[in-house]
Amino acid sequence: MKKRKLSVVIAIGCLSVLSALFAVLFLQYPLERFLLQDDFARLDSIEQAVEQGTATRDDLSELEQRAGSSNRYIQNNALRVIGRIKAPDFDEVEILSRYLLDSEHVIRRSAILAMKDQGSDALVAIDDIRACMLHDPSQVDVAVFAAQVLGSFGADAEPALDDLREARSRDEVFRDMYDRAIKQIEDDLEKRESN
Repeated sequence: MKKRKLSVVIAIGCLSVLSALFAVLFLQYPLERFLLQDDFARLDSIEQAVEQGTATRDDLSELEQRAGSSNRYIQNNALRVIGRIKAPDFDEVEILSRYLLDSEHVIRRSAILAMKDQGSDALVAIDDIRACMLHDPSQVDVAVFAAQVLGSFGADAEPALDDLREARSRDEVFRDMYDRAIKQIEDDLEKRESN
């Protein structure tokens, strides 16, 4: 009888643990999304203002604040929106470059993708972009995006050629992406020399 009661208690305990684990694994994102819906709504509102060119200085300051959020979903979306900004009195490239060496892979990826949206304005952060590309060899997507940004700079990214070659030598799968960036830079250098 005692063994049966003990078995029932153990079974109930195991079910409790499994249901708690299920709740954490499968309900965490929807629950977190629900709890943060006001933050996401505000970010959507700011994003619309940015796209329409009506974002105020307060909106931009709020975006910068949200980029430093401890919540990765909020931080990710704030960085994405910052990448779309082209405001003369807002240093979006400097803000994005702060996150290029973040400890979280997903934040580095968001920052480099947002930097990609900045185009040639991102040239001032070339050293940070180079460091991002070489930061963690296991995160090839971040390195490839960084290589694409560097390639888009053309001849201005000449100091990054050795870094691109190093990254290329470490990554057999995406060598063509590094080759493309190297070619963009070298072709632009040849054009400049011939002019």
